Amino acid sequence: MSTELRVERVGQELATVFGDTLARGYGLPPSLVVLMTALVGHPGAHCYLAYHGETPVAAASMFVEGQTARFIGAGTLPEFRRRGGQGALLARRIRDAAALGCDLITVETAEDPPEKPNPSYHNMLRSGFQLAYMQPNYIYTPS
Repeated sequence: MSTELRVERVGQELATVFGDTLARGYGLPPSLVVLMTALVGHPGAHCYLAYHGETPVAAASMFVEGQTARFIGAGTLPEFRRRGGQGALLARRIRDAAALGCDLITVETAEDPPEKPNPSYHNMLRSGFQLAYMQPNYIYTPS
């Protein structure tokens, strides 16, 4: 899928922008921006923003250790979804992982049941990923 969005790897100077974009893409409260911001500059972390013009509209990260890349965290602002942002972020991280000598890339997302399709899962399939296994997710509900 082609897109008008531009993907850039970002450093510490854009940590807050990255954290804010990722948190808003996930629908998280502003109080968690600091948690997302902490990814930038972490050893082995590679953080990316997708831009519409000069506006950051999606964010994603990758951790590299040895020859393995793990794609963790990717979110798009609701008003910019379905414009190819996640596909572009997946493609960029795949290229960067290959350039770093990675021969294994892993990624995870929620299940894709027919009654509630998961666009993230479909983006991953389009990018060449294959389902390896299902893992249960647990939800904590404080009493």
